[in-house]
Amino acid sequence: MIAAIWMHQFSMQAYLRMHAVDADALLAMVEVADYSGASLISAVSSKAAKQGIQPGMTVAQGRLRGAELRIIQRSVRADAEARKVLIRILAGFSPVFE
Repeated sequence: MIAAIWMHQFSMQAYLRMHAVDADALLAMVEVADYSGASLISAVSSKAAKQGIQPGMTVAQGRLRGAELRIIQRSVRADAEARKVLIRILAGFSPVFE
């Protein structure tokens, strides 16, 4: 038996957890360090989503919807740490067969 788990905006949640950022902050995540207005947003905070900012938009489009939008870079380290914790938690669960 194989199971799959989908975590909504995993990288954004991992970043918020590792960096203790306020979950209500207006944030958009990009995949590259040297982003520009044409860079694509890969994840957004819940507040950004409420203002109409969505993954797939460019940074410039996001800033039109929220001038105070803070752009953050995806953290591979935060993803790895969150994945370790998730694996440790899930390893404690096992299906019961009768």
